[in-house]
Amino acid sequence: MLAILAGKLDPSAGTASDRSEDALTDAVFGAIRYLPYRRVLGAVLVAVGVQVDPETLDRARVDLWPSYQVPQLPGMRVEPDVVVTVGTTVVVFEAKYTSPFSLYPADEPAGSEPLHQLAAQFAALRAVTAARGWPDPVVVAVTVGAIPPTADLERAERSVRQLVPDAGEGRFRWLPWHRIATCIDTADGLAPHERRLAGDALRFMESREVREVFQHLDLAAFEQVATAQRTAIGQLYPQLRLFFDSFTAVLQAERIDYSIPTSKGMQFAGVSTSVSRPSEWARASVGVAYWPGRWPKRLGTWSKAPSILAFFDFYDPAFEVSLTIPSPNVVVAMANWQLHAARLAHELTTLHGYDVVVDSPDPTGPRLQIAAAQVHSAWLIDAFSRLSGTSRLRLRRRMRLDALTVQTARDLLLDLCEAAEKCPTLWTMTTASGQTERPVPTG
Repeated sequence: MLAILAGKLDPSAGTASDRSEDALTDAVFGAIRYLPYRRVLGAVLVAVGVQVDPETLDRARVDLWPSYQVPQLPGMRVEPDVVVTVGTTVVVFEAKYTSPFSLYPADEPAGSEPLHQLAAQFAALRAVTAARGWPDPVVVAVTVGAIPPTADLERAERSVRQLVPDAGEGRFRWLPWHRIATCIDTADGLAPHERRLAGDALRFMESREVREVFQHLDLAAFEQVATAQRTAIGQLYPQLRLFFDSFTAVLQAERIDYSIPTSKGMQFAGVSTSVSRPSEWARASVGVAYWPGRWPKRLGTWSKAPSILAFFDFYDPAFEVSLTIPSPNVVVAMANWQLHAARLAHELTTLHGYDVVVDSPDPTGPRLQIAAAQVHSAWLIDAFSRLSGTSRLRLRRRMRLDALTVQTARDLLLDLCEAAEKCPTLWTMTTASGQTERPVPTG
């Protein structure tokens, strides 16, 4: 609720990663805001080395996403996730889930190294506490896992020397999410309704995989994955290789080839090396990217160039083909695509049996989807506003696996090509965003 009131969960407010981070902050610190301060908030403060008088703690304030001016950086404001005020003690919590800490450009007098987010927040709150004659604030980095963000804390210390040269030592602390979960879980003497609120917060933390650190392996789950991998390597993947070999051959007869003919590689959605995105470690799909020879030349890097993806979806089993247009970034999409939304919507509504989707390679991530025949310009403009990071705009069609043959897959992909050619505005847009060379001929 607090995240919505603060505008944090508005689809247009930041990236999907930002919104999931704000939802976690809201669920956890929003609960702490209403749980007995002596039992929960006090334990959290002790966990970061801040001791306060219990009676003063009863009158504490917990503010989510307040806004402050940074005096040393004219015109700049910061918005810490949580500010706790207990008497004259001020503790700032900057919570991270998957996104990194921000860096801000430094003015020449402050030095050339970008300023760390934690240091900017310290400077802003220090102006407040100094004006009241209070001690300097403490700034806490809240992160996932058991490894402290040492590099960020060290950079914050360097940055704060540029902004507030007389700042004391030990102003920056670290608190992992799972320690906060322990403070909530071990709080005693909670009333039934308070225990339910605490339980809701803990379940949300568990759903985001931040409640616990490693204790032991789930051996049954491990064996299931191991068995699946053996089956995939020994039986399924060789079959898929034979399928794509034959499938590509029949497409080449239609002048449709690998999207990068010199690099005949497979596409594996969901395979990520990010330590903070375990949901993307799984091989969610396997397929090939194609591009018709009669279509406009693709521009830019391969990761930003459009393609036709034909793949087997392991997460939601099916065979799928899609015209996939990677995000050119929100600013470019809104600047170059928004004016074409009405015309594209009109073209898409002539297509039947297709979906328009905005998603990312992470199968558990947010997805915006609508039948092509139901698309309208407002929906498209909203979709364009979500095109950040690894998100992409897709026109797709799916087939049941028991109906799959090389011929039915060929027909599915050729039908997709024909459908895309009925939407020339797509190419006007990708040309405007620098992703294709010119619109595809329609005559």
